[in-house]
Amino acid sequence: MFGWLKRAHPPTTEQQRQVAQALADYPPHAPPAWNPDTKSPREYNEEYREYFFARAPEIRAAGTIKA
Repeated sequence: MFGWLKRAHPPTTEQQRQVAQALADYPPHAPPAWNPDTKSPREYNEEYREYFFARAPEIRAAGTIKA
């Protein structure tokens, strides 16, 4: 019934062998180290608002946004 499970895998192609060989020396992926000094989304929002509203007059003067 499940004869396909017993079949041998097809031989590896030259391209598959080259890719496997190229990836063999690659270092394993490691996520960046956690930074415990991250800010909360609320703190980032307040910082952005302060920056944006401090620049709002010059942005309006440049014609980027309308009052």
